[in-house]
Amino acid sequence: MKTGLHILVFFSVLFSYSVKAQIISYFTWDSNPVTTALVGPNATSVGSNASSTTGGVGGTNGLNPGLPTVDINLTIPNTGNVFDVASIDISVDYRRNESIASMFRRGVFISNNGAANFRVTYRVVTGTLVTTVTGTNVNIPQDNTFRNYRFTYDNCTGTGNMYVNNAVVWTSPTLTPNQNLYWVGDGNMIVGLDVDGAGNNIPALDNFLLQTFICGALPIELITFSGINYNNKNTLKWSTATETNNDYFTIEHSLNGSDWDPIANISGAKNSSSVKHYSSSFENPEKTINYYRLTQTDFDRQTKNSPVVVIDNSPGREIRVIKTLDLLGRAVGENYKGVIIVYYSDGTAIKTVEE
Repeated sequence: MKTGLHILVFFSVLFSYSVKAQIISYFTWDSNPVTTALVGPNATSVGSNASSTTGGVGGTNGLNPGLPTVDINLTIPNTGNVFDVASIDISVDYRRNESIASMFRRGVFISNNGAANFRVTYRVVTGTLVTTVTGTNVNIPQDNTFRNYRFTYDNCTGTGNMYVNNAVVWTSPTLTPNQNLYWVGDGNMIVGLDVDGAGNNIPALDNFLLQTFICGALPIELITFSGINYNNKNTLKWSTATETNNDYFTIEHSLNGSDWDPIANISGAKNSSSVKHYSSSFENPEKTINYYRLTQTDFDRQTKNSPVVVIDNSPGREIRVIKTLDLLGRAVGENYKGVIIVYYSDGTAIKTVEE
C-alpha cells in the first residue's frame, strides 16, 4: 500500500491480470479548472458556472454545476481519434437531482434513457454489418447519494455489462464475439449532458474514468510495470514471465497522456520462459505529471503498447484512495482478506494481497 512512502508521493504497479487495460481519459475534479484532465485530453468547454467544490465522493471535491443553473456539458475532444476504441470500460460517480440528464454521451453511445434510467446503447461492427445493442432500464434514484455507474464491452467475448456500485445489473443476452465497437459519425465525449443539479449547488459528478483493453494475447507476459521518482530520477522497472519473438522495448514519454515521444530502446530476451527483469532511469524529469508506456516490438515489426505508468513530480501532490475492489470488481472494506486492487486519485492501480 502507499502508506509509508517517503520518496515523493507516487508509486505505480500494473500486474499481468490488467496488462490489457489502458486509461484513455480520467477526471477527478478535485481542483479548478474542471476542464483539466489527469489523463488524456483536457475538456474544451463546460457550463459557465461549473466548478470543483466540496461534497464529492469520499470527502473530496466533485463537479458542481453551480448557480444559477447551467448544464455541465463537459466536452472532451476526440483528439487523434482517442475515443475510437474497440473495447471500453467507462464509469462515473453520479448523484441525480434533475429530471433530464445523461451521465455521458458520444453520438449514439449514451448512458441514460432519461435521467431516471441507467441504460447504455452502443454499436458493434463485423464486416459492413453494424449492430446496435441497448441495455435494460435500471432506475437511478433521485436522492443525495453518489453511486458509481459503469459500462464495459469486451470485444474478445462480445459481452456488454452494466454495473451499479460494481454490481452487475445487466449483461448483454446476445454475445457479439470478435466485434469491435463502432464509432463512425460519433464525435466528442460529453460528460454531464443536461446535468444542472436542479439548483442544489452541490457536486453532481465525480471520478470519470474511461479505459480500453486489447483483445488477444500479447507476445510478452508482463508481470509488473512500475515507476517511481527518487534522487531527481524517474525510474521505470518491468518484469516479464515469458517472451516470444520479442526484439526490443521502446520507452515512450508524454506530458499530456496523448502525445508520445520515444526516449529509450531496450533489447528484449527474444524467446524466454523464465522471469526477466528490466529497468531504465531518466534524470531531471519535468516537474509535473509524467506519463510513460512501453511499446514492445516483434522481430516481424508488429508492436503492442503496455498500460500507462504515471509519475507525478509536482511538489506537494496529495494522493487519495478512490476505491478498493476485489478481482471480481466488487468494492471491499478494510477487513477484507485476499487479493485486492486499490485505485488512487493519480491514476495508480495497485494489486496487493491482504492477509
